[in-house]
Amino acid sequence: VKCLCLTVKYVTGDLSQLLRHLNAGIPVLAHLCSLAEAKPGSLERIQLMYMCRQVWIIASVFESLRIDDYLEKESNGGHQGDGAAQGARRLLPRASLKFQLVGGSVASTVADLLVRLYAVGEEQLSAVVVLCLGFLLRSHRNFVKDRRIGAIFQNALADRGFGLRLKALEMLSSLLAHFGKEAERETQERSKRANQGEGMADGDGSAVETAQPLAIYSDVILEHIAMPGIANAPDGDMLRIRIEALAVLKHLHQQGLVNPMSVLPKIFALSFTANPLLAEPASTMLKDMLDLRPTLLLNRMEESFRAAFLGMLANNPPQMGEALPAQQFNPLCDVYAERFRKQKGTREAFIRKVLLEIFRLGAERFQERFADAIKDLPPWVEKAISEGTLEVPDVSYTELSGLQLGQLLYAQFICSAISALPFVLEAEPLLVIYECNRHLSLHAGTLSASLAPEEQSKEVREVKEVKVEKELIEAEAEAQEEAVEGQIVSKAQKDEMDKPYVPDVFGEAISILACVVLKSAMRSEYGLSAEACAQFNPRDLRQERLKFHWTTLPGRGANAAASVEDAPSAIKVRFPADEWQRLILPVVQGSKDLTSIAEYIHNLTDGDPWDASFGQHAAAVERLEQKGSMKRGRPLNGNEAWTTQAGQLQPSGPLRRSARVKARARAKRRRLSAEDMEETDEDEPDVQLVDEDDD
Repeated sequence: VKCLCLTVKYVTGDLSQLLRHLNAGIPVLAHLCSLAEAKPGSLERIQLMYMCRQVWIIASVFESLRIDDYLEKESNGGHQGDGAAQGARRLLPRASLKFQLVGGSVASTVADLLVRLYAVGEEQLSAVVVLCLGFLLRSHRNFVKDRRIGAIFQNALADRGFGLRLKALEMLSSLLAHFGKEAERETQERSKRANQGEGMADGDGSAVETAQPLAIYSDVILEHIAMPGIANAPDGDMLRIRIEALAVLKHLHQQGLVNPMSVLPKIFALSFTANPLLAEPASTMLKDMLDLRPTLLLNRMEESFRAAFLGMLANNPPQMGEALPAQQFNPLCDVYAERFRKQKGTREAFIRKVLLEIFRLGAERFQERFADAIKDLPPWVEKAISEGTLEVPDVSYTELSGLQLGQLLYAQFICSAISALPFVLEAEPLLVIYECNRHLSLHAGTLSASLAPEEQSKEVREVKEVKVEKELIEAEAEAQEEAVEGQIVSKAQKDEMDKPYVPDVFGEAISILACVVLKSAMRSEYGLSAEACAQFNPRDLRQERLKFHWTTLPGRGANAAASVEDAPSAIKVRFPADEWQRLILPVVQGSKDLTSIAEYIHNLTDGDPWDASFGQHAAAVERLEQKGSMKRGRPLNGNEAWTTQAGQLQPSGPLRRSARVKARARAKRRRLSAEDMEETDEDEPDVQLVDEDDD
């Protein structure tokens, strides 16, 4: 049919060759549709097959030709000609049509017929109609804004059948791709006409304007990527639906019809999927989105990792104490290497943002962020919660709640992601160690002191008092507002507010253990010394490369350092799963005993050999004391600015002249004061003698 249409369009210009298809198909379809409307379910299988074939033929004709341009009418305005074939075009009388027109045109008649056929409700016929609507809209853009056609798209995307959803996504993807190509062609043609001093003729509107109404389906497309409503779909259908939904989002993004901030978390989550058919295009789209604006991911890092974690729980649940497959982190490593690692500011911001996901594992915050995940945990977690039989080698999780299991899995996921990043500079792993040390210094020491109210520090008591006071004020305000209805604050609410402030010991312990494991992994993997970790300063502008990084990977020889920029192509997960499992074992076994957890964390952090930056702190204290002693005029022992001469400390270097002037001034003042004292001493004895004679 398409070959025949192209022959008519570019060679003969005679529509009579296609007229018999229209006169045969449209009346029969209208008759069968009327029968189905009068008596639903009366169509036989052979009739449905015939209807699908005729709908496909007619829609293919309208995809290639504008039939109304070949019919006689009073004016040809409103449409452009078809190139060189316009002069050879033969117009047909309207009387040659064997069906009644709807809306005054053949295109409107076909559009109305497709809407009626979809309303019949036959799944097979509906899928064909959805695809054929895409054929019609390619050459008749004015129908994109038709409310009836928009309702068909929305209904198809929300249908229970996976086949109809897939056809709707395929249609939207192909339609947006067509509009994108047309927009490029129109742009080139517009610039060419502008150079020649000509203007664009009026038509059905530009391709960019025509595609804009399709942006309203972006939220529904995002839901198909997450797949929350059809989790029981077969694996093949689920994969195909997600691939097509990603293609639709890609076209919407390329044409500027969707907000990147709302799309980015879902695309980021798709890049963590185990299937490369879905992860690779998602990674490519993510890099395109971050090409000019890397801050998009930095501003949405929290939502992005949340979506990635939820996606992994729904599709490929991670096991406790097991490192994730290396290929799942390849897209993340590529994005980091190509969009963030080149500049110091974006590189450090990326690392700090990811580490914040570990530092913020508190129960209240985690419950708020992952309420749906905790409610709809994967089957193996639900079994552990309901039956208490889940066991991982040497670890029993029967006493843990769903919230605590989620905290453990999320910490393991983030640690695995950080460990897999392709670091090539010493400052990168050192920054991870620096931030972990900082978190440990702020939280590890205060964990045990914040348990018992009688042992709470002053800061903890103040936090508790402020929190309780705030809750009381809010409760009183609500009580005053509800007094009219006779409602007051219940005794249970007051008792809840009077409870002492107790931090989330389990969440803090998991954060601290994750920091300890990350420090160990960074130091052992990159061969960093304790002195280098202690003396690291994030403000240092030096960019020294790691000396032996990537040289030990499989398939790389001694010259691997020369191609260090290409290293992200081979990723090796360095997360020590065995050490992580060993460290969390006491916390899991004593999850109900908060005091034992705090004591365990206290002993673990006190014996940490890499949490020592005393040399750096001592040097800073020494510099401060040195400045203070110089201001008081007392040199310190070992001060290189002072030397010993003739048994006395004398200034040297740039301090010699100023110190000598000050010494002379002090000597002069002492001499003058001594002379004044001598004069006073000469007068005083006479007074004393006179007093003695008088006595």
